[in-house]
Amino acid sequence: MELSNNDKYIFNSLKKGYEGEVVVDKLFEKLECPSLHINGILFDWNNNTFQIDKLSFLHGQLFLMEVKSQEGDYYIDNGEWFSPNGNITANPLKQLDRTKTLLQKLLQYYRISIPIRANVIFPNPQFTLYNAPKDQPIIFPTQLDQFIKQLNKGNSEISKQHIQAAERLVSLSVEKSSRSRIPGYSLEMLAKGVRCSKCEDVFMKSINRHLKCPQCHGVELFDDAILRNVKEFVLLFPEEPITTIEIFKWCGKEIPIKAIRRVLNRNLIAHLSYKNRYYTLK
Repeated sequence: MELSNNDKYIFNSLKKGYEGEVVVDKLFEKLECPSLHINGILFDWNNNTFQIDKLSFLHGQLFLMEVKSQEGDYYIDNGEWFSPNGNITANPLKQLDRTKTLLQKLLQYYRISIPIRANVIFPNPQFTLYNAPKDQPIIFPTQLDQFIKQLNKGNSEISKQHIQAAERLVSLSVEKSSRSRIPGYSLEMLAKGVRCSKCEDVFMKSINRHLKCPQCHGVELFDDAILRNVKEFVLLFPEEPITTIEIFKWCGKEIPIKAIRRVLNRNLIAHLSYKNRYYTLK
């Protein structure tokens, strides 16, 4: 399936954003103080849609964090943000202010009283911002470790009220925005094969009882590759039945049908309908 230039741009932006959030999540694993975290939560409330990359309850505060994965030399001129190619780009501080204001209103509506501390985090070490103001809530790549050390200082307790507030926020969230746009696709349109879990862009080749990536030479057992691709198939086509032949074709016919049938029988729930066997996830 060939994406349009606009869809490619959206995909790459989402991919970079996800990679940045993973970096931040790993950093927060270094926290030694009690804390409670909510990742990637989306609200569609009071005719406003807003997403928060990370919410953390600690030190009696609610930390709101927007993660930006830009790379390259950005700069600020007369309050405007410019990308490396000199084009005006969105000011993440304005986005942060909007998100913080909407979250405050949401909390006030449900009578949840907790101070909010908001920050924009840039985890990409290849990011630079020239003319950056010193008094703004920005965490640069070189400041991440110190940021975590500061959070580890002092006493932090997670109270019953914090847990209730977190549960309330999760209950108010939505899975996807009514404004989200996903390019149309079908099973026939998509390329078949097992992509390397490391390189992602390269299809792996079958060797004995495992798959090998021709680019990075990564190796994956049949069982792991089959289960990974079954989950991918279900995510993309939740209405399609999981059958041995469909997974065989989805894996680019690189894995023997016998191996696929064995893995499906061991790890999924088998059903029989009109002499056709299909599976569902456990």
